[in-house]
Amino acid sequence: YDLNSCGNNVCDIGETLSNCPEDCSEKVIEASPTASAGAIGTMFHIEATRDIELSSFDFYSAIVATGEVQVYTRPGQYNGYEIDEAGWSLVYDNPSLTMNGRSTPTLLGDIGVRIPKGSIQSFFIYTPTKLMYAPGSVEGS
Repeated sequence: YDLNSCGNNVCDIGETLSNCPEDCSEKVIEASPTASAGAIGTMFHIEATRDIELSSFDFYSAIVATGEVQVYTRPGQYNGYEIDEAGWSLVYDNPSLTMNGRSTPTLLGDIGVRIPKGSIQSFFIYTPTKLMYAPGSVEGS
């Protein structure tokens, strides 16, 4: 591997957490525990500024319960595909996940979606038990 590539925001072949932590460290986007609204699903997208593999999600559920959770993904923006199944792939399906309610996040592991640098990947997390979110007026805020 090329030592000069370390620091380019891409964990290149040959780079590891130990020899290039600025490119290869795990990044975490945390769910908000102050969410005040609930819904059976949420759609969002991730725009990758470096090659990434999304390994898990966590969310706050409306109640402590056991229930179904599914995660779907598609390349590109979800806009225009909110009610269209075309292009969506199921990447997580647990019919009896124990959800932790509003005080402790519920972890969804083994997602395993690779997103190349410069790409956009959309996700839809669904649970009839409801997941919590913070309402906003501007996407991404």
